[in-house]
Amino acid sequence: MEKNFVRLVIPLFAALALHCSSLPVGQPGAEAENLAERMLKAADYDKWQATAAVSFVFRDDEKIFWDKKRKLVEAEFKGKLVQFSEITGKSLCFEGERRLMDECPELTEKAVKRFYNNTFWLNPVFHIKAPGTERALVEKEKLLVSFKSGGSTPGDSYLFTLDNEGKVAEMAMWVSILRIKGTRAVFGDYRVTETGVRIAHHHKLYSLVSVDLSEVKMYAEYPQAGKDRFQGLLELTGSASSESINRKK
Repeated sequence: MEKNFVRLVIPLFAALALHCSSLPVGQPGAEAENLAERMLKAADYDKWQATAAVSFVFRDDEKIFWDKKRKLVEAEFKGKLVQFSEITGKSLCFEGERRLMDECPELTEKAVKRFYNNTFWLNPVFHIKAPGTERALVEKEKLLVSFKSGGSTPGDSYLFTLDNEGKVAEMAMWVSILRIKGTRAVFGDYRVTETGVRIAHHHKLYSLVSVDLSEVKMYAEYPQAGKDRFQGLLELTGSASSESINRKK
């Protein structure tokens, strides 16, 4: 038993070590910005901006519904459901039909982190020109994007390799939540959503772990007539304040 464990673990750590690399040095400037614009076009960014809402399942067990237009979020994970407003920060928490009160602040914090992470995987390109980002060209065809300030994890960097259309084919990550620096994710299975935005449903990390999306649906308009999942949250939040929750990207 012990020998079999060693035979499995040693090759695993060897495979992970091969993916560990130092952050490359890139060249900022016009060429980097031109490549960023090409990536945004290939990511259907104009159609994404016009999309009112999106829902999807992350890694088969976490559900997100994001009302982009009104900045309202519903996250479902581990048997809990949390709704929160990006604008006011107020939230509602449930376990089945039972509303949770004392646990809600902690659950909301967890939901916000899941929201940041899971929506980033919809397409990281949507965030490459977010406030606090810097872009640099690497090897004349790759874009290094560093999040220097703002968000929940400043200091994270991503290196994008593109396919012939300018879509992301591979993303290398130097992020605080991963011990293996330079971990690579290969993007695949791009599909066109209801609003015309193409989304990669399959992401493979260091050839071992899949970070997949399923049941992706985008809405040109939300809410629809007579249906508003956020009615209770809207009644709780009242008027919106001028500041939004600090989004990751």
